Amino acid sequence: MSSLAAARADNFYFPPEWEPKHGSINKFQGQHPLRERARKLDQGILIIRFELPFNVWCGGCEAHIERGVRYNAEKKKIGNYYTTPIYSFQMKCHLCPNKFIIETDPKNCDYVVRSGARKKNEEWEPEDTETIRLQNTEQKERMVADPMYRLEHSQQDKLKAKERKGSLTRLMDLKTDYSDDYSHNSRLRARHRVKRRAVKRQEAADGRLAAKASLHIPLVAEAPEDVSKAKAITYGKKKLTADKHLAKQRRTFKRSSIFDGKHAKTQAGQAAAASSSTLVNTGPSLAKGNGASQQLRRSTRRQPARASSLIKPRSSGSSHGAAAAPTPAPKSGLVAYSDGSSDDDQ
Repeated sequence: MSSLAAARADNFYFPPEWEPKHGSINKFQGQHPLRERARKLDQGILIIRFELPFNVWCGGCEAHIERGVRYNAEKKKIGNYYTTPIYSFQMKCHLCPNKFIIETDPKNCDYVVRSGARKKNEEWEPEDTETIRLQNTEQKERMVADPMYRLEHSQQDKLKAKERKGSLTRLMDLKTDYSDDYSHNSRLRARHRVKRRAVKRQEAADGRLAAKASLHIPLVAEAPEDVSKAKAITYGKKKLTADKHLAKQRRTFKRSSIFDGKHAKTQAGQAAAASSSTLVNTGPSLAKGNGASQQLRRSTRRQPARASSLIKPRSSGSSHGAAAAPTPAPKSGLVAYSDGSSDDDQ
């Protein structure tokens, strides 16, 4: 053994003065094998560890004591039910000095609170709890004394067995499906592993957010309604600094014209008039025969002369004299010549 105290507690220690002629170590030391539990054995009382079979209320402090609480109880035989002994268990409440006694009831296969406490009545039908209904005393006596009743009872048991055969088969199949403990354990561990990784990632993200916002409180999980509310919030425009405002104005000036609106329109009109007059002045030099005249007419259709253009006389130095200078354009958009002809006449 590991220590002398442990050896003495388990009765494995024999002192040096002990000899085999003295008998057992308990007889040699003059003590009972049950030690302190047998200190009242001469009175017919044995100290045992008793567990409450149901919920009770203590009669002294009115405290509720749940089923399964264990006490050191004095066990004593107080009588017999036929040949079955009846025992009583006396124990002390752990909250007050009150003592209560619980006795066995062999007739009803139950326990009875004799004094010092009150039992909490919690009874259900066997069908509701899916347990087997036990036979009462009358049924047991009749099963022994009446052969016909016993035969009928056995037939009923066979019918119940046939009805429950399907459920029993399903239970056996279910047990067979779960017989492979390794595969079920592997799937369960894999599922838990995925959950742990997700929790670690969420904790890391929460830690970064808390560090960024200087938060010292635990963050709860994100809810969809919180996300929708956060997206619905609108904030005012940010105020530009002096440098950003100056850069914005500089970009605006670069994209705009150096003239104002009135001067820009005047310059555009002058440029269009200059291009039109250039085309008209080059007309006589290009007019050679019918081909030159047709080319000139096509050019003037694309760029009609403006009202501000002057009428040029026919060139006297031309030996052919086929083309004439155009007159101001009429409202219809056709070019007129000094001899009274137009594009349609040509």
